[in-house]
Amino acid sequence: MNEYELSLDNIFFFDAQIVGSHGKEFIASIVWLHNFQWSSWTRGVDGNEVLINQWNNSDAIVSFDEEEIVMSLMKSQFGLKYDAYINLVDYCDNHLTNMADEVGIAYPAELLDFKKSDSTKLWMEFIQGNDSALNSMLFFGAWNTDLIYHIFFQVCGDTVPLRVFIPWALEKQPTNLKVKRKKGKVQEKDLYNKLKRSYDFSSPGAAIDE
Repeated sequence: MNEYELSLDNIFFFDAQIVGSHGKEFIASIVWLHNFQWSSWTRGVDGNEVLINQWNNSDAIVSFDEEEIVMSLMKSQFGLKYDAYINLVDYCDNHLTNMADEVGIAYPAELLDFKKSDSTKLWMEFIQGNDSALNSMLFFGAWNTDLIYHIFFQVCGDTVPLRVFIPWALEKQPTNLKVKRKKGKVQEKDLYNKLKRSYDFSSPGAAIDE
């Protein structure tokens, strides 16, 4: 942070909930944290303008794409570019939801039984008329996004500047058996130097050719 000033309010942290069978996946909902404010997009409910505008005008895009499918879907569904994309999976040795203890976040008790596959169940309930299922889906995405936000600063060797209250709640309790979470480790890598080589954060949106 000493060598240049990172525009923290212009980083786009997000999590996308993917549903559909193999080869026919699509993004059902997206939750993102940008300018220290929460926003969301839901298929068939929200227009794309806000999502596309904030994405395209961000200094960097940060997520945790374990399956390496999210960004290809963001491109195919929304036409979004991801030259400024940082995949935090490259800096961790475990699944996203196992990283909570490492970054000092208490895993929500209501999510102990929750798996990513539950998003599909919640989506089916939502399109059948259960609005609370969508609220639960957005809460799961927001909690993942908050975790991504914390992992980013852990990788950078810095403290989280602001904890932002999640405006959604898990209203639908899944019925899965309890899943034991394993502890993960954030790798010590100099992400700031990587960012500095790619982006000039002193001028929002400006890129430096490598």
